[in-house]
Amino acid sequence: MDNLKPKENQGQTESEKGLAGFQEEMAQFQEDERMGVRKSGHFLHTPGFNPKELTEEDMAIWQKIKDKSIGKEDVDVYRKNLVSVFGNLDSSRGQFCQMAANLGAVILMKKQLEEYVKNKQEAKQ
Repeated sequence: MDNLKPKENQGQTESEKGLAGFQEEMAQFQEDERMGVRKSGHFLHTPGFNPKELTEEDMAIWQKIKDKSIGKEDVDVYRKNLVSVFGNLDSSRGQFCQMAANLGAVILMKKQLEEYVKNKQEAKQ
């Protein structure tokens, strides 16, 4: 998860880079997976994924993933919006949504585990 930051423009926020910068970042993310630089496979089996189809809504979810502020409700609302527009998650945006849901779940699980450990430690004291 710590390797989510882009290699370039690390000091800039998503809004400073703009939509084109976000789309380039996702294209690089996809290429890094193909080359084995990233040890994930979100876009390896999605040959139709086109980062140029991603929107500012997608960029906003990505920012929440990167700053680890994403919540379950964020992903649920985002997914419902996409399904209501496209009817499924087969589009590039749908594929990105699935990746966002996976990464969001990891973030949420880590937060829950940290809370659990904290509560256990407090109970021992």
